[in-house]
Amino acid sequence: MQKRRLAAIMFTDIVGYTTLMGSDEDRAFDTLRKNREIHAKLIQQFNGKLIKEMGDGMLISFDLASDAVRCAIEIQKTSKENNIPLKIGIHEGEMVIEGNDVLGDGVNIASRLQENTKEGCINISGSVYRDIKNKTGIKTEFIEEKSFKNVDEPIKVYQVFCQKENVPQNRKTLKAKSKLKYYLFGSLSLVLIAFIIWQSSPKKYVSILPVKSGSVEVDKSIAVLPFTDMSPNEDQKYFCDGVLEEILMHLYKIGDLRVIPRTSVIDYNKSNKNSKEIGRELGVANILTGSIRKDHKRFRITVQLIDTAFDGHRWVESYDGEDEDIFSFQSEISQKIASSLKAIISQEVKQRIETIPTDNMIAYDFYLKGNEAYWNIRASADKTDLYKSIANYKKAIDLDDNFSLAYTGLGRSYWKLSDFEPLFERKELIKISKEYLSKAINLDPYNGWAFGEMATALNSFDWDSAAIRNNLEMAIKLMPNNRNVYISYYHFEAKLGNCDKVRSLKEIYKKIDIKSDHPFTRWNLLLLYCEERYQDIARIAVEHGFEKIEFNNALILFNTYIAIHDYPRAKEIAIYLRDNLPTKALFYWCNGVLKALEGKRNLALAMCDSLENLSSTENIQSIYFASIYGALGDKDKMYKYLNQALETRENYIHFIRYNAALSPYQDEEQFQEIIGKLWMHPQKTD
Repeated sequence: MQKRRLAAIMFTDIVGYTTLMGSDEDRAFDTLRKNREIHAKLIQQFNGKLIKEMGDGMLISFDLASDAVRCAIEIQKTSKENNIPLKIGIHEGEMVIEGNDVLGDGVNIASRLQENTKEGCINISGSVYRDIKNKTGIKTEFIEEKSFKNVDEPIKVYQVFCQKENVPQNRKTLKAKSKLKYYLFGSLSLVLIAFIIWQSSPKKYVSILPVKSGSVEVDKSIAVLPFTDMSPNEDQKYFCDGVLEEILMHLYKIGDLRVIPRTSVIDYNKSNKNSKEIGRELGVANILTGSIRKDHKRFRITVQLIDTAFDGHRWVESYDGEDEDIFSFQSEISQKIASSLKAIISQEVKQRIETIPTDNMIAYDFYLKGNEAYWNIRASADKTDLYKSIANYKKAIDLDDNFSLAYTGLGRSYWKLSDFEPLFERKELIKISKEYLSKAINLDPYNGWAFGEMATALNSFDWDSAAIRNNLEMAIKLMPNNRNVYISYYHFEAKLGNCDKVRSLKEIYKKIDIKSDHPFTRWNLLLLYCEERYQDIARIAVEHGFEKIEFNNALILFNTYIAIHDYPRAKEIAIYLRDNLPTKALFYWCNGVLKALEGKRNLALAMCDSLENLSSTENIQSIYFASIYGALGDKDKMYKYLNQALETRENYIHFIRYNAALSPYQDEEQFQEIIGKLWMHPQKTD
């Protein structure tokens, strides 16, 4: 149940704490302890409430903005006396309390203010300033009007002076005014240019003949880059991205193509690289780019297929239409791409590409908004976006209860939500997810996307390997180019320990993504991990380095170094996880195991305490504690947490057969019993 209230919201954070953890853990924990003591005393003194603690950061609420600011001033003064460098941000706004979570724009803005504050300072928003500007003993100074990520309107930012400094009296405002004039002039220029382009563009379908590629054989690999939104209103990005995604969904169905997924190209939307560079980086011979101008019910879409080897157009096309024409455009462009690249399309696939998903364009609009909200989670890591996606999908279904794609999106959002909610709620959320996905499949038995999402939902909780495998096979049959399905299949078979199947899937996927054969991809490392070839993994890491790797590969490397007793390298990976992930949970887990194996029992237990502190705001898996206690040799606690992980269906428990911290117990009867309960159908496959 949600509770809403207006509050002054304070975020505090210790500057440089993660670096201190890497260089002097004892001092870091002492600093954290002192920081907690300072906060606890002063929060109580100024009638505040500690909402939650996030590692070295704290979220506090106050009924009065003046109490929040005075508390912040005293916290900064006391922290400086204790050599604790702090940043503090305060905003007054709505706070939404839902279970153990605190949401809302008020929380988001306070967090952004804190992130942009200098060490030892306090930044407040304009809403706080209005309430405290005439309060005795509080001095402030206007800094700037700033736009923050995921905040609709710019926020006026003020600095609060902690000591009796002299506030600068003659801050120049001419700079701000000149900036405003500059932005106004720039905006008007852009509007004028866009208008001229719009007026001069052809009003009908146009085609340019393709350039000669210089080769009879056509490479059938393609990447669809993010389309540019040229709409006069800025709220059409969801439509722009939705058109791109639906074209991709059609291309996934054409087995004779090799299609790069959206997740691999999404970061190229602001790239200045030319088509040759992009083609080389993605390993594709062709790129589809485009722009969309949507104005009310009318749209104009211009797309161009580019040969990356020659940096020239195969063709350029413009398409004018109204909302209901969007399906024919997506179908036509997908088939034209296939024809240009000489890809074979069966009559059955052609029919599926041309099938209209819904007759209700308002429902389709809500569906696209649901997709956009879901994809936002990639950047925001905020479950509020999942709730938005669910709300939009449900609106689409209310308007068309036969809309299979909307049911699929709804099922996907519910299983994804299970990653954010408390572990005891996962079973119900996965149940809801499966119900919607079953409905999607019943409405459209050729919906390959729904089969892929069903496999993920089953993999999340049911652990029915036969059903998971059947759904994955159907998804691949219907969408032979969908990379995400292959990734799910690959991880699933690795969990089961079916290394031969993992190897065969890798060979199949190489036809889709030639870069998958690189030694340092998840495809190669996970196969070696399955085969427990730790020395080979360590050799590859030395040859290729591990900068900017995804966290799954980092965990493989960490376990590898633990297995071969290379603890200095293991520590490097732990620090990498600490510095490159928004949460410190994986660092606490890995560092706890490492300290236990090094005989530093107190530090290992301190990592357990840190994980416990995070558990009020994050789903901390029992396997984290099981690994640390296993490394400490405390079998009773290790088995206690392993059984808890089994009961709550935790994801990482499937890899306990490879967990180096637990390797001394692999042959014990109790350990083997746990492995035997992991799958309903644990048999190997050919």
